Amino acid sequence: MKRAALLFCVLAACGGKPKAEPTSKVEPKHDEHANLPAEVVKFHDLLSPRWHAEKGPQRTKDTCTAVADFAATADSLVKLAPPTGSDATKWTATTKELADAVVALKTTCDAHDDAAFEEAFHHVHVGFHHVAETAGGEAEHHEGHEEGHEE
Repeated sequence: MKRAALLFCVLAACGGKPKAEPTSKVEPKHDEHANLPAEVVKFHDLLSPRWHAEKGPQRTKDTCTAVADFAATADSLVKLAPPTGSDATKWTATTKELADAVVALKTTCDAHDDAAFEEAFHHVHVGFHHVAETAGGEAEHHEGHEEGHEE
């Protein structure tokens, strides 16, 4: 009976709407990120709850509040040696692309430019996926992922 109740809770949690604010709970690691360097997973864990939050002022505020963490984590990726088996030139290019996207997001946040926020945040999201794929992760292909999230 406990097993059935646990299964129900897990299934119910997966089907719920994304929360507007990131939570402090640690999300389970996704299979497509299982073989990635810890720094890439750290960036994912910072990005994911904000990317999947409902678009609007709270998402913008939560993301802009975390921009220093995004920058520090992106900087650590730039300094990280390319993962074993990855293309070193591509790794350098994609980590720089991600770091540059984070700088652009910071500029947008500092200017309180809500109109430009979604585009700047989208570039961070795409940049992360380029880094993850270069590091040997699989591309995520779930509905609404590349254009944003479903509301």
